[in-house]
Amino acid sequence: MDYKDRGNVQQPGVAGSGESTTHRAPAAGPGKRTLTMGVAPASAPIQRKQDNAGSMVAEHELPEEIQETAKSGQPLPDDVRRKMEHAFSADFSAVRIHEGLQAQAVGALAFTRGADIFFAPGQYRPTTTRGQELLGHELAHVKQQAGGAVSQTGKAGGTPINDNPSLERAADEQGIKAAKTPDPLAAGASDREAGARDAGTPDRAAMVAATGSTEEQKPAAGTVTPGKVAGAAASKKIVRIAWTMDDGPTKVTGDMTKKLNGIPATWYVMRNQIEAGGKPAAKLATLKAAQDGGSEIAIHGLHKTESHLAWFPSKAKPSYPSIETALADLEAFCVQLRGVKINPKFVRLPYGELTEMTHMLDKLGMNDAKLRDTVARKILKGESVATDGASAKAAQDAWNKFVAKIAALGLHNWGGAGASSPEISVQSWEAESSGTGLTDDVTSSHGGKVDAKAGKFERLADNVKEGAPRSLVILAHDTAAKNADEVGNDIARIESYATSKQVRLEYYTMSQLFELARGKKP
Repeated sequence: MDYKDRGNVQQPGVAGSGESTTHRAPAAGPGKRTLTMGVAPASAPIQRKQDNAGSMVAEHELPEEIQETAKSGQPLPDDVRRKMEHAFSADFSAVRIHEGLQAQAVGALAFTRGADIFFAPGQYRPTTTRGQELLGHELAHVKQQAGGAVSQTGKAGGTPINDNPSLERAADEQGIKAAKTPDPLAAGASDREAGARDAGTPDRAAMVAATGSTEEQKPAAGTVTPGKVAGAAASKKIVRIAWTMDDGPTKVTGDMTKKLNGIPATWYVMRNQIEAGGKPAAKLATLKAAQDGGSEIAIHGLHKTESHLAWFPSKAKPSYPSIETALADLEAFCVQLRGVKINPKFVRLPYGELTEMTHMLDKLGMNDAKLRDTVARKILKGESVATDGASAKAAQDAWNKFVAKIAALGLHNWGGAGASSPEISVQSWEAESSGTGLTDDVTSSHGGKVDAKAGKFERLADNVKEGAPRSLVILAHDTAAKNADEVGNDIARIESYATSKQVRLEYYTMSQLFELARGKKP
């Protein structure tokens, strides 16, 4: 069933006035001065005869050099970028670092133009505290320029500048704060390995395929205790199950919880459901209580009033106009949830990543359905689409923005690819339990019928071997009483079949299953 920015950083010149922010080297007096310098036409020379040491500096056609150098540059190191994105709640994937004489030519430690930061020789030290303070200062200017906060306040040597002291104080404060910000992967969890939240790390184990034939999973080092055990509890043949509940919280949530009967679940919630009725605080408190009770809260819908808006633009489904707009709402939703100590770790696109990507390709003008499917799968696997046309490139750019943003927010998208790629499987679930006419393939018996093509759990149980656990992510819909009833029925059938086949059932949240699959926490 098809169910389911670079953020605010702007490229050079997008801010509207072409300003650059210059972090000046300390002058003879105490302290330092930073200015924002508008890039003049390429023919206008910038002259600074003395640098901080008093040496003569050759005349440079600085604006022209800036324009030329900005074509190159290096991205921030992954660990530094992750830390700074966490500190600023921004996406710095577009930022490029340059080292050379441009900054030195104006007696500066560093200056910023759009998403390009220019450092004087020896000043780019991203692994030191002082170096990160300077880098953080310049990244604050990246945000200021992208947000339109920078305008010309005067001229220096004929060059437009901005020397607004309040912007400089803010950048100083933010730079110091950013340098002190802990790496989000290490904070509060000493057993997390660097890069655990990097959505581009191709080391995640494959999960169950749609046929029920899965790759064997090695038990992770350390211990992850299942929330509940059923079936043949003493057996060494193990199937791990994660129940995931979409579309809540609703009036059915309480009944669904009863049907789970102590099984931990991952509740993929909709922001509009939380806001409905004008009492979000009460619903957030209910979700927090579920989290405290051993379940997990994840993100599904982002809009405050609209339900099931596709995150990627679509002409087949209601959707956001751009992925950037969706990601802005994602960040706001994260702030809302984390503000009451609800800690989401996962997202699930309203129509599934494969469907949303094919729909975006369709909207972009790719008319061949077979080609759309092929290209969408390549994008989700991180493969090149350079020869597949402009629509493919635009869709891949949008997907890359999505991947970068969720990584910056400390989130994961379970679906997306396969065994050797960033995520765990093409879709973010492998079986679906529904009592309202949607896909129902957890067991072969459902709704009073027997379907030989269904029964994904049964096929897993038939093929699991001792010492080689298999896993199943099940999607259910927290929307109607029939759905809750079917979940209860599926659980009863699963546990009965497991007992008959001498299979041990272990129930986990998505975070626990992630840790078992990868050997590290999400």
